[in-house]
Amino acid sequence: SKFLHGNTASLSATATDADGDALEYQFSSNGTVKRAWAALSTYEWLTAASDIGLKTMKVEVRDGHGGAAQREQEIYILRKPVSPP
Repeated sequence: SKFLHGNTASLSATATDADGDALEYQFSSNGTVKRAWAALSTYEWLTAASDIGLKTMKVEVRDGHGGAAQREQEIYILRKPVSPP
């Protein structure tokens, strides 16, 4: 996926638990937690100039009883094009 810096990247995860346990999600970028554990399975990431480049986004999910899963996705944050004068 590709996003221009200064725009919002909408990230979401879908997970189910066979026992029906409540799930919590955590989103991180290159090892830095962007949103700590919460029941919300979506994250709106307002990208900044400091985010430009290749980022590896990771979402983790847990059920509070030892069950867990994770998924990683590479995202390119691109510099906004310069408008001609």
